[in-house]
Amino acid sequence: MKVLKIVLISIFVLIFVAIAAALIFIKTFDVMRFKPQIIEQANKALNRQVDFERAILGISLRQGISLKITNLLIKEDPAFRKGEFVTVKDISVGIDALGYLLQKKINVPSIIIDSPHITIIRQKDGSLNVQTIGKPAQTTNGSTNPQTAPAAAPLALPALLINSLKANNGTVMYVDNSFESAMRLEISEVAVKIDRFSLTGPFPFTIEAAVLSARKNIKIEGKAQIDLKTNGITVSELKGGTDLSQILLDEILVSFPMAKGASLPTDLGGNLDFALSKLTAGPKGLLALDADAKLSNGSLRMKELASALSGIAAAVKITQDAVLVEKINAKIGGGSIEASGSIKDYLLKQDYSFTAQALGLDFKELIDQSAYPVKAEGIAAAKIKINGRGFTPEALKSGLSGNADISVTKAKLKDLNVLQTVLDKISIIPGLSEKIQAKLPERYKQKLTQKDTVLSDVSLPVTIENGQILIKNTVLGADEFLFKGNGQAGFDGAYSMEGSFLIPQELSEAMVAAVDQLQYLLNDEKQIYIPLKISGKAGAPKFNVDAEYLAKKLLENQAKQQIFKAIEKAMGGSKEQPDSQGQNATQSTSTTGTEGSTQDGSSKKSSTEEAIGSILGTIFK
Repeated sequence: MKVLKIVLISIFVLIFVAIAAALIFIKTFDVMRFKPQIIEQANKALNRQVDFERAILGISLRQGISLKITNLLIKEDPAFRKGEFVTVKDISVGIDALGYLLQKKINVPSIIIDSPHITIIRQKDGSLNVQTIGKPAQTTNGSTNPQTAPAAAPLALPALLINSLKANNGTVMYVDNSFESAMRLEISEVAVKIDRFSLTGPFPFTIEAAVLSARKNIKIEGKAQIDLKTNGITVSELKGGTDLSQILLDEILVSFPMAKGASLPTDLGGNLDFALSKLTAGPKGLLALDADAKLSNGSLRMKELASALSGIAAAVKITQDAVLVEKINAKIGGGSIEASGSIKDYLLKQDYSFTAQALGLDFKELIDQSAYPVKAEGIAAAKIKINGRGFTPEALKSGLSGNADISVTKAKLKDLNVLQTVLDKISIIPGLSEKIQAKLPERYKQKLTQKDTVLSDVSLPVTIENGQILIKNTVLGADEFLFKGNGQAGFDGAYSMEGSFLIPQELSEAMVAAVDQLQYLLNDEKQIYIPLKISGKAGAPKFNVDAEYLAKKLLENQAKQQIFKAIEKAMGGSKEQPDSQGQNATQSTSTTGTEGSTQDGSSKKSSTEEAIGSILGTIFK
C-alpha cells in the first residue's frame, strides 16, 4: 500500500508539474517570435497580404487558452483596388484545448471582434472581391501559379463549435462600380451575434445596423449554414424590418451619386418588413433567393408635389433573377394610384416593365403651382405602361419607352386668356385684340375679357420613346377656339407643341366684321386659322404664331385685291366684292358689253383671276 501511495502521489505531482509547466510556458510564450511564419501561412491561405500589430497568448479558467490579436489587417485584391479589405481593432478568441485533446473537437467558448471594417467591391462584370479570398494566384497568361495552387486533396477540418461570436462597432462599405458614378453605401453601427456556430449544421444569428441613418434602424434575425464542399452559405428563416422615417434623406445622394438630377423625397415614412425563405450564395455568386418585402403605412413627400403620397402599401417578391412588384397602392389628395411591374436581372441589365393606373388626381393637390404665373385646374385620370433598362438618369432619359392615355375633366387655365394672348401675337395687325373687342357684339366681348380659359374635356394620347414624351394628335378645345397639333415634352417639365389654332365659324364671322383684314385668315370652313406654337416649362407657357405665314397670307390677298381692282377698272368699272377667302369675285354691272356677253366677260375675268392668283402664289411662296 505504501508503494501504491507513493506511486499515486508521484503521478499527481507529475501531472501538477506538467500543468504548471504548461501554464508557465503559455504565460511566457511569445507569439510575436513566430509572427513572420504566421503571416506567411495566412498569406498563402487567403491569397491576400495579412498583417497584425500584436498577438498575445494567454490562459484562464473560464476560456481556457485565449488568443488576442490587435490591429489585424488584410489587404485588398490588387485587381480591385489598393488599400485594405478588412481591418479589425481587436480579436479575442478562447479555445478549449482539453476538449480538442480528448474529443478531437475544437470548442471555442467565445469570439469577440471589436470595430471590424470590411469593404465589398462589385465590378461592372458582376465579380466581387470576396470571391477571390483563398483562390490561388494566377500568372499573366491566366494559368494557376503552382506555388500557390491548392493541394489536390481537400483539407480535413476538425469539428468546430463556437458557443458565442460577437462583433460590435462594425462598418461595411459596399462599392458598386457597375454604375457610371460608383455607388458607395456605408452600413455603420454593425452588431453581429452568432450562437452555436458550426461548420456542419445551421446556426442562428442576429444583425443590427444603421443604414442611411445616424443610429441603428434595421434588425435581421435568421439561420445560416456553411457548406465546405461548395464553399457556399445558405441563409434561411430570415426576418427583418426597418422604419423608413429614420433614413437621412440627405445621405441618398452621397451614397447613390447616380441619382444626381433626379427628383428625391423631402420626407419619407412607413414600415418595411421583409422575410427571406432561402438564400444560397457561393463562389459563382447568387445561386438561389426567395424573399418577400412588404411596405405598410408609407408616406412620401416631394417638393414638386402639392400633397404628400399617403397610405402607401406595396408587396414585392424577390428571386435571384427578378424583382416582382405585385402591387403598389397610394393616395394623393382625393386621388389614387395603383401600379405593378417587374425588374429582371436587377443586378446587371435592370430590365424593367411597369403598368399604372391613376384616378381622380386633382391638379391643385398634385402639383405645387404657387410660383407659376399660369395655374392649371382639372381632375386627371391616366393609364400608363412603361419599360426600359437601367435606373440612372442617363439610362432613364435614353432608354425609357411606353405609352399613356391621359384624360382631364373640369380643365381650366387660371390667369390666362388664350384667345386674347394669341391675337396679341399677330403683330402685323397692331392692336388687333383691342380693335376686335371694340367692335364685337356684347355676347362675344367676354371671350376676350375673361381672366381664365375654360377648356372642354381633354384627352392626351402620350407616347414615350427613348426617354422623350411625344404628344400626338392633341386636341385642346374651348368655346372660343380649338387647337390641333403634336408636341413633345421632357421629364424636366419643358414642352413644345405646334399645330393649328382655329376660331369657330360664328365667332370668326364676328371678328371679320370687326376687323376686315381677318377675312384673309379664313379657311374653307370659314374659321380663322392661325399656325401656333406653344412652348415653355411648367406653368409658364409661351405662345408664338407663324408671323411669316400670316404676313404672306395678308399681303398676298391684299395684293390680289388691288390688282383685281385695277383690272376691273380697265375692263369697264365692274364692282368687286371679296369672297370669304379674300379672293375678289367680280360682278358685271351690265348684261351687255362691247366685248361680248356677260358669260364671255365672266370667262375672261375668271381666267385673268386664275393667272394673277398663280403668279402671286408663286411670288409669295
